[in-house]
Amino acid sequence: MAESQPTVHNKVPEMPWGLHLVDDTTSEAIQGEVAVDIIAVHGLGANPDHAWVRHKDVAAGLEKDVRWLTDLLPQTFRDYQPSISARIFCFSYQSAWLGPQLSRNRLENVATRLLDDINNMRLKNGTLSDRPLVFIGHSFGGLVVEQAVVQANSAGGRYHHLVELIGGIILLGTPHQGSKSQRWGSVVANLANMIDYGETELMKEVDEKSMKIFDLISEFKKIMIGIDLAKTAVICFYENRPTNYVSRLMKVGPWIDKKTSSMVVEETSAVLSGFYSILLDSDHLKLNKFSSAQDGNYMSVSSNLCRVAAEAPGIIRRRRQVSRERVKDFIGRRSLLDRIRSHFSRDQTGPPPTLILHALGGQGKSQIALEYCRKWRETYRGVFWIDANSEMTATQSYAMIAAELMGKSLTETGDSAAQIRMVKDHLEQWDEGWLLVFDNYDEPDKFSEIRQFIPIRGKGQVLFTSRNRDLSRLGTLLEIPAMATEEGVQLLLRGYNDNDIQQIHKDMASSIINRFGKLALAIDQAAAYITYKRMPLDRLGDFLITYETERRRILSYTPKKFWEYRKMQHSEEVGNISAFTTWEMSFQQLGSGNEPWKKDAAHFLTLSAFFAPTSIAESLFRDYHEKHDGEVEWVEIFSLADKVEDDGVNAEEMNEDDKDEDEDDEDDKEDMGHDDASEQSSGHGFHSIWDTDRFWDLIAESNELSLLQSISPGTDQEGAKFSLHPLIRDWLQLRLKAEERQKYTQEATEVLVCSMKAYQARSATLEERTALMTHMDVSMSNDAEFLELQERLGRNIASCHTADRFANFYYDQGRYRTSEELLRRIVETGRSLLSEKDPFMLETMNRLAMVLGVQGKLEDAEVIHRQILKLRKSELGDKHFNTLMSMNGLAVILCDQSKYEEAEAMHRQVLKSRETKLGDGHPDTLSSMNNLAIVLRDQGKYEEARVMFQQTLKLRETELGDKHSDTLLSMNNLATVLCDQGKYKEAERICRQTLMLQETVSGKEHPLTLLNMSSLALILHCQNRDDEAEWICRQAIMLQETILGKEHPNTLWTMHNLAWILHSQIKDDEAEQICRQALMLRETVLGKEHPSTLWTMQTLAEILYSQNKNDEAEQIYRQALMLRERVSGKEHHYTLGAMQNLAKILKTQGKHEEAERTCRQALMLQETVLGKENPRTLLAMQDLAEILHSQNKDDEAEQICRQALMLQKTILGKEHPYTLGSMKLLAVILRSQGKHEEAERMIRENAKGEGDEGDVGDGGEWETEEEGEDVGEGGEWETEEEGEGGEESDMKRATRERGKRGARMTRVTRWARRRVNSMKV
Repeated sequence: MAESQPTVHNKVPEMPWGLHLVDDTTSEAIQGEVAVDIIAVHGLGANPDHAWVRHKDVAAGLEKDVRWLTDLLPQTFRDYQPSISARIFCFSYQSAWLGPQLSRNRLENVATRLLDDINNMRLKNGTLSDRPLVFIGHSFGGLVVEQAVVQANSAGGRYHHLVELIGGIILLGTPHQGSKSQRWGSVVANLANMIDYGETELMKEVDEKSMKIFDLISEFKKIMIGIDLAKTAVICFYENRPTNYVSRLMKVGPWIDKKTSSMVVEETSAVLSGFYSILLDSDHLKLNKFSSAQDGNYMSVSSNLCRVAAEAPGIIRRRRQVSRERVKDFIGRRSLLDRIRSHFSRDQTGPPPTLILHALGGQGKSQIALEYCRKWRETYRGVFWIDANSEMTATQSYAMIAAELMGKSLTETGDSAAQIRMVKDHLEQWDEGWLLVFDNYDEPDKFSEIRQFIPIRGKGQVLFTSRNRDLSRLGTLLEIPAMATEEGVQLLLRGYNDNDIQQIHKDMASSIINRFGKLALAIDQAAAYITYKRMPLDRLGDFLITYETERRRILSYTPKKFWEYRKMQHSEEVGNISAFTTWEMSFQQLGSGNEPWKKDAAHFLTLSAFFAPTSIAESLFRDYHEKHDGEVEWVEIFSLADKVEDDGVNAEEMNEDDKDEDEDDEDDKEDMGHDDASEQSSGHGFHSIWDTDRFWDLIAESNELSLLQSISPGTDQEGAKFSLHPLIRDWLQLRLKAEERQKYTQEATEVLVCSMKAYQARSATLEERTALMTHMDVSMSNDAEFLELQERLGRNIASCHTADRFANFYYDQGRYRTSEELLRRIVETGRSLLSEKDPFMLETMNRLAMVLGVQGKLEDAEVIHRQILKLRKSELGDKHFNTLMSMNGLAVILCDQSKYEEAEAMHRQVLKSRETKLGDGHPDTLSSMNNLAIVLRDQGKYEEARVMFQQTLKLRETELGDKHSDTLLSMNNLATVLCDQGKYKEAERICRQTLMLQETVSGKEHPLTLLNMSSLALILHCQNRDDEAEWICRQAIMLQETILGKEHPNTLWTMHNLAWILHSQIKDDEAEQICRQALMLRETVLGKEHPSTLWTMQTLAEILYSQNKNDEAEQIYRQALMLRERVSGKEHHYTLGAMQNLAKILKTQGKHEEAERTCRQALMLQETVLGKENPRTLLAMQDLAEILHSQNKDDEAEQICRQALMLQKTILGKEHPYTLGSMKLLAVILRSQGKHEEAERMIRENAKGEGDEGDVGDGGEWETEEEGEDVGEGGEWETEEEGEGGEESDMKRATRERGKRGARMTRVTRWARRRVNSMKV
């Protein structure tokens, strides 16, 4: 299996781990180039320095080494097609299977590194991110490539876009069924193992009995089929000569040589059934080594490689965003296709032409659109398919298009609206044609903002399919008529041999399609039924007999509101009911002869109709099956035939997550008065095992009968997926009685709850969570439509637990409003049916208060917390665990409202009680210490807070360990208070240590890891290290968008921070764009009055001010102040900061009197609310001194500034940035008064302080601004006269820009220091 080198032992690769560019012909590109990336992956026991090299062999006429990837291939590309522009890469990994440097890698690890290197390479070079990928894999390297494809397909977002860019794969002797010669590698390795020189673990990857390879290849083949590469672009080369490994290691005689030689990878193993395969005259070790361009093996490999590379861009273009659904049997409709083409072929002026294909359901609108895309896709640079069922589905489609067009790069950063704009802007700039297809735009009343999705210029075209006629405002309406008789006959008889079809058969078929009103969907369904039944041509008449019987039964229960489909062609008797009837006939064919199985299969398909019609994943049913092991009869159709005996696992051996989950379920049931003894299990007996093949067989059979619209293999976690046509989903619901619809609605909800639990346990991807939320939204809609009010989710005690699960899942995904709605419903139900002191009721109220808190509804949250606390005190006493927990929650909300005295007192009371009752080292005691320290920090008592944070950290390290999540939280909080104190280097050291530990414990993509990255970026920003801060921030955003979604509050927080960091670098255009995106999305997700939204408003105002957009900036500042007063009250420190911001911009606009009045009011309130020694109060004094100085009121300005400086030296220290800022300002004031000696002394003292600390920016300019969230503009110490007319000199402009940047750095540093947030418990 292993590749050999011209040395005895397999060494670590000379070329380092990773992806390496070895040749690039891009610079030689000509017009119309075909650009591709070739990536070669070696096998075991090799490295790129030898794997692709035919070594010098003078006896054989080879005078020098031939590295064919660089020596031969570039010229071969030029000879084959001059326009081919290729970058050729080698991927290196530690692959030694013998010797002291033995590899300990696993296949999955190597594949992950390959994907990550490709992704990072493309992020660094965004203009090349759309290049198709062509892989070459030799031996084990082929398995690495295949494993990478499978992992990328299941990664959910981070690497999935790479699958869409695969243009071909060349496999050289890849062991798809293992290798029989693995035994010789094992023999050699075992011999080495006796002398402590090797082991055989790595060789197990290619064992011919390996089920791991079997599963890998099965999944790989499904993916290749799904992206249309199976037939021509995946090529398997195999050897015809035996190879001897023993002779490579030692000199042996002919007899041993013969006995130890074998075919390393047999043809049956190297070839994939259904894929292209080619024989090479070579042993295994020379499959990837060629002597010259005339080498016959090279000519075979290179010619196929050239063809694949040349065809790859076209394959990618055709694949890109065209619906994955296939037109199974498109027949006729040529005149319609010609009319569409004719409409789009006219001279184009103005906006892109729009055509609407209109017909009632089942007429084949989508199939016609798909066929048009297939037939004409070569004429477009890109064809993009949008699911226009709703605004949400359309938005998701645009997100996928954005990912494909821009890659997983930073250019896609932003909210949904930004993604839509990006796609539109991208298409509008293309010089080539493009096509957008909006499929199933049937409800314009519910999706009225469709125009925001359509580009207004460019060389594109827009195609709609819709059941709604009233769309002429969008473009030209094209009515889709019923199928012509001849075309309908062709479609119906598609399963028969043309030579067997006589006129009598065509006449009978005509009778059938006329009976269907020539409805395309019904004809297709009937054809599927006939094919499935293998009905002879002479018995076509039997079909109509069966049809009439089913039709009469269907008409008896079809609701009148759906009879609109009946009026389609010639009479009211003919219509969509024919489709219902044919579906029913096909439905009855499932599992013919096996009635119990048939009944269960019908239940499965019917239940599927109560989810969203797309992306219905196998995992939904698998999780339900595992949760109700043997308890739900119908789902057992997906179990293995033989049940497995339990191992007698006891509670101690259970997975901790599973045990906690079960305990939570039982606690909730007990809290709500449930007695579910019948559901308890002894833990012994047998359990069912899910059989994914049975699931696939059922959906495949359903697809054959045209009951499903599409099926796909899916990923390991989610399994297979399928989708339903909207009309079939309607029919599956309609065929039920009202009571049955209610039961299915409730069961679908229960299925989703099981998946929620499973997703949380396995850390589901963003794609999985988004799909689950779509199903949850549909479930909520069904709940409202099909259930009586008292039976709806959360409206009765029995469903409150499920509603609580829904609310928690929505909360975790940042859907706070939906979560709040459900929690309020549960509370309302509990108040009417339970005691107000019921534990479940109180816990739900507590969660509701938490949801209100994160939305900034602090007063409402406080009211609820006080209610809970009062009830728990009266019921449990002041020192009960739950009472103290309520006090803690209330104190946190009070702190958020700046009610610091009460918050501090309450935290101290809780801390004292917990220390007495639980001890100093108990986790709850330490949580109280942490939260008390945060209150102290927010009051500016930094040193006291630091001491308490350090004490908490030390105790947590002792009690919990240095890698516990609470310990890491304490480290983060200690870093924040050090940042407040201006001790940036120490803060950075701790923050980096926290990030490293968090990555070790939770992984690089965990939400807490990403928050730590954002905090580190801000600490770096405080030190003027903005390039590094920007890079980290962008990386965090990219991962947050992938893991959490673009609309998650954490993502928006990091977006906001990035905007400010860009602003500090005078990259104001991009900063403004990102800030506006963040503001728009925060208004949508959190509301216009949420504190985070108001912070973003103020940041935007600051950015606008820096661009001299003063009027808009002032307007936003005033609006922010008004909202702050309304939301938080006039005395909240957020409000006071907003007042200072407004005062400063008023000053810069020459409105000195109003600026002074506003600033004095803010200072007076801060002295009252926060105290005269609070750092925020002292900054307000700075601001007032500066405003007074701008009015030449230098005596008062000097007095106030000296007072602030004296207090800052005492409270913060001489080297704190705020103190140094006051020194600068005082020096300016003194100089303006002619007190030059004292001014110079102050400047020297300031410079000494900055030099000693080494953490503060360049210190060259003076700037004032409210710290933290309260972002604003202050006065600069100008270095030249302003307001003069005429041109500005280059020198003067440069001086002004340096001053502007220096001033910004002081301003933004103060903002960033407060944005490095502490985490509360």
